[in-house]
Amino acid sequence: MSTATADPPADSAISRVRRATQGTVLQRYLAASLDNAVALMLAIATGIAVTQLLGAEDRPVQLSSAVVVYLAYFLAFEVLWSRTPGKLLTGLKVVGPSGEPCTGRQAVVRTVARLVEVNPILLGALPAAIAIMTNKHRQRLGDRLAETFVVFVG
Repeated sequence: MSTATADPPADSAISRVRRATQGTVLQRYLAASLDNAVALMLAIATGIAVTQLLGAEDRPVQLSSAVVVYLAYFLAFEVLWSRTPGKLLTGLKVVGPSGEPCTGRQAVVRTVARLVEVNPILLGALPAAIAIMTNKHRQRLGDRLAETFVVFVG
C-alpha cells in the first residue's frame, strides 16, 4: 500500500503532515487562482511573442509554446522551492509524506497530472476541486500519484 493513502500511527511525521493538510481548501483555491492568472498571462505573452518572431500566426506553434510555458511555471517553482508564488502568498507548500520538500520527480508527476485535472476542455479545474474536497488529506490526483501533500506552513 502506498504511503500516500495508508493511515500512519498518530505520532508519526506522516501523520503530522497529513494533519497540516486540513483546512487548506480555501488557501489552495486562492493559490490556484493566483498561479493560474500569472501562468495564463505568461502563456498568452508567449503566444504573442511567437507570433511576432515567426511573422505569421502559426496556431499549433503558438498553442504548444503557450502550454509549455504554462506547465513550466508550476514545474519550475515546485522543483526549486516546493511552492509556487500563489502557494507562497497563501502560506502553502508541497511536501512529501514525511514533510520533506517536493522532489523533481514529484513535481513532474504533479505537473503532468495537471494536464488532466486543470484542463479547460475537461471541465477546467473541476476534477481537481472535487478530488481535494472529497479526500480527507485534501489531495488532488496529482498529489496522490506523486505521494505529496499541500500543507499550510504559515
